[in-house]
Amino acid sequence: MHQPQASMGGLTLFPVYVPILISMAIAILALISLPAALVSYRDQGILRRLSTTPVPPSWVLAGQLVINFCIAMTSLLIVIVVSIAAVKTSRGISL
Repeated sequence: MHQPQASMGGLTLFPVYVPILISMAIAILALISLPAALVSYRDQGILRRLSTTPVPPSWVLAGQLVINFCIAMTSLLIVIVVSIAAVKTSRGISL
């Protein structure tokens, strides 16, 4: 894992997998977290109760998208910070 691979343009495996980890985190949020939250709102009757208020349903979706965006940015930051720390420690650079 520490030796550059010619087939990967001279990169090691670790820097290649960081974008893959980021895209996986975003995909999991989009495909699992967002629909699960909206389905649980429907099962618990929250959407029915909200339909009696003047709040449009698009606000619920927008709020859930904002929450997922914040979670995505937090996970992105964690992956980048951990990867930078891992690369520095693997090269023998003190933090």
